[in-house]
Amino acid sequence: TIITAAAMDDLNDFGWECHDTLAGTLHRVAGAYTGDGDTIALEYTDGSSRLNLFEQTGVLDRATLDGFRSERIAGTVWVRRGTPTLVTWDDDWTVFTIVTDVDRARLEQVVTELPTGAYEPGVAERVGDGLGRMSSWIGAA
Repeated sequence: TIITAAAMDDLNDFGWECHDTLAGTLHRVAGAYTGDGDTIALEYTDGSSRLNLFEQTGVLDRATLDGFRSERIAGTVWVRRGTPTLVTWDDDWTVFTIVTDVDRARLEQVVTELPTGAYEPGVAERVGDGLGRMSSWIGAA
């Protein structure tokens, strides 16, 4: 399902990253919902290079990262070099995946313009989150 520019602006207001441009020269030329609507596919280009950005609800399954290596670009991301280059990471219940042929410098700029999980919760917050999840399990039982 194609997403209109106005709908992408609304999605951006609700936490989905639907930037008009990335890395200064990559302009958004298309957007669509895929699958059951929990994934947004955005296409960016400068006329010669292309970048596809997928945003999916959930967390990254690290067991599926064979061939990827961990790198620090504004946070921890997983990269598989080649043509195209793939980069993936999660942040706040969203998995971001980039498939692109842009050069390394522009790729790094794009990643820095998106949420990268650079925020690390403290011990107290992690314990509190865990206790909250456990109490919801007990309540469901």
